[in-house]
Formats: sequence, C-alpha cells, structure tokens
Amino acid sequence: SDLAYRSWAGRLEDKARAVVDAEKAVGLDPDCAEAHMSLALALVTGAPNFELAGMALSEGRKLPPADADGAVLAIGVYLLFADALASLKDDEEDLTFAFKATPLRDAADQLLSGRQAAAFAAFKKIFLSGREAAGGLGIAAAAWAMRDKESARTFATLTADSGVLKEPGLLAAVRAVQKAS
Repeated sequence: SDLAYRSWAGRLEDKARAVVDAEKAVGLDPDCAEAHMSLALALVTGAPNFELAGMALSEGRKLPPADADGAVLAIGVYLLFADALASLKDDEEDLTFAFKATPLRDAADQLLSGRQAAAFAAFKKIFLSGREAAGGLGIAAAAWAMRDKESARTFATLTADSGVLKEPGLLAAVRAVQKAS
C-alpha cells in the first residue's frame, strides 16, 4: 500500500505521523505485509513501543509482500529485529528482549535508511562471519534495492533453497526478490 511506503519513508522526518500512517494502512488492508512491517518500524523509532512493534512484526512475517520492493521492507524490518528476538527472555512477570546495536541491526538500519551500498557491504561481512542465512537475506534485499539483479537472484536463491526460513511471509519475500531478478 502507498500509505505503508509513505510511513516507512517518513519515519525519519515525522515519527508520530509515520505511526498514524502505518496504523491507517493496516486498517485499510490488514493483509498487507508492508503495512504491518511499516507499523513495526514506526513503533521502534522515536519513543519505542516494543510490545506493539512486536505484534506488528509478528503479523507482517506471516504475510507475503506485494512485490520485490515490498520484500526489501519486509526483510529489512525482520533483520532489524532478528537479534533482539533471539535475545527474548520470557519470565513470569515480564516479556523482555535486548534491542541493542548489533552488526545485523546496524546493517538492517542502513538498508531501511536508503544506504543500500553500505548495507550490502555490512551484510556481506555478516554472511562471511558464518551467519549465512541472515547475511544472505540482507544481501538479496540490498542487491535488489540497488537493482543488482544478479546478486539479488544469487542470494535470494541461496537463502530460499537453504530451508532455514520458516515464516511464510519471509519466504515469500525472498521468492519475490528471486522472481523479480
């Protein structure tokens, strides 16, 4: 949805408006992965609301993006949260996770902020460090965003065929990049 994209792009300029636009996009099309991912992204920017952001992320991960450009958003937001989700601690009183800077989160932020070349280089380092699934997913998204179709296709295929991705929406996102490349 166009409103979801405007929310994503506007998150750096007007955070409150980005949340309103993303919530409206989800309301208009609850089956739009980009709307849910935009909402998750808007909710962790500025004064973060991690609980609602996590709920939006959970919904977005289940849905296929509309196209390869939507896949870049879905992949970027997923990777932004990936290390935080891995640190999730569930105790009886509180559900907490560490949303701190990591190389993966920094690379995802670069991708979502339009710095695709820097994101590509950062995801390549992550891939070469042994985190092939996360690095390959990020490389595929960054390559597509730069319209490097050969790299996008190579890493989308590698990631899709690895069997690591279990979320249907993320697998659909990788397949969208693969198909568009």
